[in-house]
Amino acid sequence: MRIVDTNIIVRYVLRDHEEMYAKAKTLLEEQEIFIPLEVVAEVVYVLEKVYRTERTDIRETLLTLSDYENLSFYEHDLMTESFTFYCDERLDYIDALLCAYKKIKYAEIDSFDKRLNNVLRQITTIDADDS
Repeated sequence: MRIVDTNIIVRYVLRDHEEMYAKAKTLLEEQEIFIPLEVVAEVVYVLEKVYRTERTDIRETLLTLSDYENLSFYEHDLMTESFTFYCDERLDYIDALLCAYKKIKYAEIDSFDKRLNNVLRQITTIDADDS
């Protein structure tokens, strides 16, 4: 199993250092790569906080990468759903991921975060209405 870290993905996406981009391109386009959710979370954080990338651009970038046949993302469905909460509810990415766990895996999430709890309650309401 081969895993890349955040820096590989960020250099590939930003293409801001040609030598690093070339190495990242070779890895991400030619190798079988596994990308854990921890790496996705850090990529989101770095792109948003350090490079001031728009949330929708971050989502589109990572979802495009997830379409590469040689890249496999851990819990792809959770990652995909988390971007709905991240963009639509404007939650921090980790909170958005917790909401995805609630919606897809029916996880019980406990938090003192009022905003997160409000979104979690809405997920419960949506699931109850679907029954």
